[in-house]
Amino acid sequence: FYNEIPRTLIFGKKNEYKSIVFSTLEDITTPTFRREEMQAVNSLKSVFGRMYIPREFFHETAPPTRTFEFKYDDVHHTLPWGMFSDRYRLDRIATITLLTSEIFNAFVSVFGKIPERKKLQEAWEILLSCQAHDVYVVPFDHLGRYLYQRLPNYPGPLKPKTLQKWAHEKYCSCIAISKEILKKSLQFICEKIDTLTEAPAEAIKAIIVFNPLGWERSDLVRVEIKFKSGVARELRISDGKEEIPIQKQITERYENGSIKSAEVKFLAKVPPYGYKTYYLVNNKDDRNVSIPSEVQVTEKSSAIWLENKYYRIKVNQRNGAVESIYDKELKREFISLPGSSFLVRVPVEYSSTDEKANVEILEKGPVSASLRVKGLMIEYPYQLKIRLYQNLKRVEFELQIEFPEDGAVIGFGEPYKRLRVIFPVNISKGKYFVDAPFGVYPTSKPVQFSWSFADLTDDSVGFALMHKGIAGNILSDNELSLILASGRKGFSPVRGTISYKYAVYTHDGDWLKGSVKKKAEELNFRLESNITEIHPGVLPRENSFLKIEGENFAVSAIYREKEYLVIRLYELEGKEKEISIKTSFRILEAEGRNLSNRITERLSVSDKSLVHFRLKPFEIKTVALKINSV
Repeated sequence: FYNEIPRTLIFGKKNEYKSIVFSTLEDITTPTFRREEMQAVNSLKSVFGRMYIPREFFHETAPPTRTFEFKYDDVHHTLPWGMFSDRYRLDRIATITLLTSEIFNAFVSVFGKIPERKKLQEAWEILLSCQAHDVYVVPFDHLGRYLYQRLPNYPGPLKPKTLQKWAHEKYCSCIAISKEILKKSLQFICEKIDTLTEAPAEAIKAIIVFNPLGWERSDLVRVEIKFKSGVARELRISDGKEEIPIQKQITERYENGSIKSAEVKFLAKVPPYGYKTYYLVNNKDDRNVSIPSEVQVTEKSSAIWLENKYYRIKVNQRNGAVESIYDKELKREFISLPGSSFLVRVPVEYSSTDEKANVEILEKGPVSASLRVKGLMIEYPYQLKIRLYQNLKRVEFELQIEFPEDGAVIGFGEPYKRLRVIFPVNISKGKYFVDAPFGVYPTSKPVQFSWSFADLTDDSVGFALMHKGIAGNILSDNELSLILASGRKGFSPVRGTISYKYAVYTHDGDWLKGSVKKKAEELNFRLESNITEIHPGVLPRENSFLKIEGENFAVSAIYREKEYLVIRLYELEGKEKEISIKTSFRILEAEGRNLSNRITERLSVSDKSLVHFRLKPFEIKTVALKINSV
């Protein structure tokens, strides 16, 4: 690795290169040199050349005189061993939690609350400290010890197990800070909402549900609540106008029969970047309101069937394989036999369809129904939950595997040997798309990284495999899979109990027509909720802080920067778009910025709360709104 540097410098000088970018172990994500160390190296720049941090390099490089285009497949993507530990999942959880807290902290600043800039900065610094190449994707044992002894600012100790623990603690710290910021922000908003005016007569509490995404959506809300003695006997949920289907579990009652604690699940419909108020209502007469369930579970012909208005799912009772995912809207079967399975080659091929499993009904109710599959994956116990919801078009899977604490020997080597969950898709000669930062890209490479989904489509219909922090996908013939784990003892080991969450969504047309990007974000960015008292307030029962209108674009961040609310978005389709931003608060002025945060244009503001602008094909654009706190 390092012995290539002198040879490259000689080659560069011979060919009159003015800049050389090294991207081996010393890539730009590795925090190898502090500024004072760089200054020491640069004092010998006549011998070794000048060392830059990326910002300095691009600032001092002359502006480009021409542009060129390259395809996603022109960029080399690797899926290193360390991506298949629990670390990548934690990274995604930390990122999404931090982005969500940043959004709502920006909104509360509009109402005069001082934004948590220092705390947010601390959380981002913690998260970014875990992005280093050698911390994030190369948890070596023998080689890692050699390298980390030579990194000037590595905090030590030198064992990879300690390094993994260090990264785990960093991620958990980032998540904790983000959750605290989010909690305070949501509580601040709840205190200002009028939950009294439209409250039902027997309302006990208000449940405010928040949507961190930019379109109206329906999704699951799960709350745990405790009551004083005598307050509640039976529960129902209302949106102030009509009763909402509810699935509840009374976890404890008082001696007088009233509820002490309960878990409640329901589907909420919430406006974009906003909130909606629901009410927890007591039935004084012990009347247990029955609402017909649209989620059905049946057992027949050695299989268990799950069904809602969108899907009919068949699960084999012998081995737990999903043998059918039938889309009732499209009238299309999407799974080919023998059905979904876990597959690994270690070194011989193992498939879960060859093993017996225990399949049982876990829950069935008006909101959701689920099955649980339990068995052994090689020698490691696993359980898989398969779930359908009343009015949601997605099939959810939650897989938990118990790996040994000293590390699993499993699927080490090239990607096809790694532990995967495989779906044989009933689409032939389909097009393969994956999402990555700032876009959704077609690819012809079977092994690919994806941010939150991979999609296989023949343009008439499509099959999206969405996930929460599972980095790798493989498309082999018509088999679409997620890479779950890879490692051996002493070299990128996979340790402990690891949970994997993924989902299937089938759709009409391609990924654009099917809104796959939105569905994957809904899986990752959950609805947030906060329980509050019934009280008067200045904000309405339902509200959007921000509405962004337009087609086929995505928002990557919303945050507060001094007196500005900053929104970063990008175009997905490759076509110029007209975009409008409508706020529930006053906009003083607006400007467009580039990725270096430099002003590129002044944007006109109409009606004191509406901004229009154009988004070029595949453009990444930052819009800054100067606002008044109210």
